[in-house]
Amino acid sequence: MTCSIPEAVAKEAALARACEIASASEDIRALEQEFDAISGDIVEPWTVPEGSEGITDHQS
Repeated sequence: MTCSIPEAVAKEAALARACEIASASEDIRALEQEFDAISGDIVEPWTVPEGSEGITDHQS
């Protein structure tokens, strides 16, 4: 999808304004802090953490 330069500028301005409004919210700031506190070492569900070979959630 393409748009004209004035449309793109208007969309960019609207996005910037929405970000300013969200940043003014105490609730949004608290949520952003919670997200920032999440570790970047999240293990993907298809990977096996080191030392856990052979261990599954569905043991009989």
